[in-house]
Amino acid sequence: MRSKKFLWIANFLLVGLLILSACQPAAPTAEEGSTDAAAEGGEAASADGTVTLRFFALTDEDQLNAWNEMLDAFHQIEDGKYANVEIEFETVPFQEMFPKIESSVAAGLPWDIFQADGPDMKHYGFNKVVMPLGEYFTEDELKQWFPQSVEEGSYNGELLGPPMMQSCSLMVYNKDMTDA
Repeated sequence: MRSKKFLWIANFLLVGLLILSACQPAAPTAEEGSTDAAAEGGEAASADGTVTLRFFALTDEDQLNAWNEMLDAFHQIEDGKYANVEIEFETVPFQEMFPKIESSVAAGLPWDIFQADGPDMKHYGFNKVVMPLGEYFTEDELKQWFPQSVEEGSYNGELLGPPMMQSCSLMVYNKDMTDA
């Protein structure tokens, strides 16, 4: 039986690979000759076959350690089938994250994967900053998340970003003050 952790790891990295493959230019025909994919805006594998995905995330040592542990586990899937995939992290504190995303989108979004707050996905979807990812997830995979989390990462019925966590806002009040 697959654990939820395995599915989460696989889904996260699958999305990254799908985004990477979607950004690849078409293969050149024999008449066109070969061109450098990186020069055309796509990600190119290095001479040794390594594919590097750029990931923009929050500055959080524990979270960064968790991402690296998941990447190590991803490298073991199917006897190392994806061992050539590396992640290059760029991290910023929370208060800098969303302004940096906005300015980077305006300048040509340099990342393959980025971490964003769920409600912001609708904004990114409306502005066509992210591509729909729903076709890459089975119904069973989508059921592992709360329906509200899937909806939060969707726009116009299209899943734009798979959930990674859910938060809850609470209201705290001083009962003595409200009773007065």
